[in-house]
Amino acid sequence: MNIDVRLIRDILTPHFGDQVSATAAQLATRGRQSIPQLARGTGLPQPIIRAALVILLQHGLAHYFSPPDSPSCFYTLDSARVLARLRFPRYIKAAKDRYQDEGKAIMSLLLLHGRLSLRQVLALIDPKDFSHTAIRETFIQMAHDRLLIGSTPSSSVNPLDTRLKKELDDLTKLGPMPTAKDLKALAATRERIAQEELDNAIKVGMKRRPGVAASAEYATKAYKAYDVDPEQHFSVNHDTMHMHFRHQMLVHVAVAKINEVAGTILRGVMDLIAQTSSSSSSESSAASATPTTVTAAQVHHKVVVRDLCMDYAGVPGDAQQKVADYLDLLDFHGLLVKDSHRNAYALPSRAAMDMLLGLRLTERYVSKRHGSAGARVFRALHMRGKLEEKQIAKVTMLPAAVARRVCYEMHHGGLIELVPVHKSMDRAPARTVYVYCVEEGAMARGMRTGIKQAICNTLERLGQVEKETESVEAAASAAAKKRRMKQAASASAGGMEVDGEGAGEGAVVDEDLDEAEQLMHRNEAAKVTLKVALLRLERDLVVFESAPAPANSSAPAL
Repeated sequence: MNIDVRLIRDILTPHFGDQVSATAAQLATRGRQSIPQLARGTGLPQPIIRAALVILLQHGLAHYFSPPDSPSCFYTLDSARVLARLRFPRYIKAAKDRYQDEGKAIMSLLLLHGRLSLRQVLALIDPKDFSHTAIRETFIQMAHDRLLIGSTPSSSVNPLDTRLKKELDDLTKLGPMPTAKDLKALAATRERIAQEELDNAIKVGMKRRPGVAASAEYATKAYKAYDVDPEQHFSVNHDTMHMHFRHQMLVHVAVAKINEVAGTILRGVMDLIAQTSSSSSSESSAASATPTTVTAAQVHHKVVVRDLCMDYAGVPGDAQQKVADYLDLLDFHGLLVKDSHRNAYALPSRAAMDMLLGLRLTERYVSKRHGSAGARVFRALHMRGKLEEKQIAKVTMLPAAVARRVCYEMHHGGLIELVPVHKSMDRAPARTVYVYCVEEGAMARGMRTGIKQAICNTLERLGQVEKETESVEAAASAAAKKRRMKQAASASAGGMEVDGEGAGEGAVVDEDLDEAEQLMHRNEAAKVTLKVALLRLERDLVVFESAPAPANSSAPAL
């Protein structure tokens, strides 16, 4: 079975049962399918297939599309959303850290039901636990911060099919022979519309509160100038949550590479950029693809740093200059991007974040798998590009035999590539040199496949531990019942044993109970360890999700 299909089954079966997981696995295996095709592939009746598709659509795990020239409706599975279900505990923790217990309650309900309106959330929450006013304000704040996103019937339509249909309609309007100028103008219009949708300050499902002027700035009034439509359904914005996790990992990298002060400054830069982005109204500013930037003065004014341990050989400098030096240091390590013309700083793009974090995670894996020599070889190839064995041994200052052995092991594990460089046009082997290099796409695909395999193994082991725990609990319950019956018989006999056999049976029962208790404690500890390992694996999987689909690349054995 394909590793992706196996992982989808392992994730969805505990959540929705075998029928929904079988439908999702069929979509993952065959791609776009209609209801009759799904019924033939899974062997399930069509009513059950329809119910399973409703569940998948409700939770945003599937999309549908009806071609204009076909009466059938086709469905596709969103595998990324299925993998995101592994991060639900982290979603809830992030909501609690930012919005206290009210945010935790709202996030838990939305993850449980998929899509809910504000009215439904208020109906599901007990007024004894939380005030409805506090829940309403927290819900509006989460929608304003794009942690929640409005869901409309068009949200379940396959976005790729929608874009292709829109492009086909636009090309049809241009006629049979569109010019290059028309195509360029069409592409610019698409980018402008997409940027306007991205910069739109008024989110889907939010409306202006009564008494607020129509010209009022949405962002300057923040969420207090707007309310949430109580009938509009909302769901969790997975993209915002994943970007939050990436930012946390970048802060950890800054702390590991520099110090705690650098991590605090980087976290402050992220918060300041988020506030600046939310305070820019689409009504007052034109759409622009330029990333939001901050200066050293803004960071020094907003971010409170207790200890700036950078005195330059005992010569104390002003705090703003030290903050600027820390920002330059973060730019040197690739954690920020500096605009030299405006002397401003911005966060790296998502692709740059994934590349930086992916290389760090891969280097950590190489260090554990192949030791410090493997980490040095990997770092040298990443910085220098393509190198021969002799060059690798010289750059890394390793013995030639050690460098050769490490290179072979890493090449066999799919971490580095062996590329032939021909010196002549006839490509003769005698005039061919072989060099090693780090192919980032293949490396990311291999790491992603290895992490998925490790997640599948962890989920399988977790299921075995849970089954073993249930059997041990059943045995302990039977032993306890047997002891109670023995005690009742002894009490009815006036506390006197008939012979020594009863005392022996009681000792055996006590030993069984003690053994069952020890097994239960051991299984509980194993479950905790497996769940922690699962959270770490899905944290690393966030970085490698954007890698292209596997293309016959070997995966590292995790």
